[in-house]
Amino acid sequence: MMKLQIIPILIFCLVATAAASAQQTPPLPAGIGTSLPATMQFIQDKLNGIGERDFTEFRRKPHYGGPDSVGIGTVGRMEEVTRVVANPATCRLAWHWKSEKDGYPDQNANRSLALRDVEKV
Repeated sequence: MMKLQIIPILIFCLVATAAASAQQTPPLPAGIGTSLPATMQFIQDKLNGIGERDFTEFRRKPHYGGPDSVGIGTVGRMEEVTRVVANPATCRLAWHWKSEKDGYPDQNANRSLALRDVEKV
């Protein structure tokens, strides 16, 4: 079963707008809108400022089989995105993602997303 990955989904949604503007768009007239480097810097700054997020996952249907086997109930979760780097030259976001489930380590990995690969949201 696929793990619930709230923060990567949020990152994906946040950068989708930047992805659209990153794909061969004509330059904006002076004084209108923002450039890709400015947009990427904005995304980087905002994501680096989020910090650790704690939440409770409510499961209404039992999930059996695989490493995520749990019954109906709640799961305490913590997720954190750090070291976000938005590179306008490669049109890529990179970050470190860490998560815990009921106080135990769950994920701890470097992730990245090429905005050019985003087709739709």
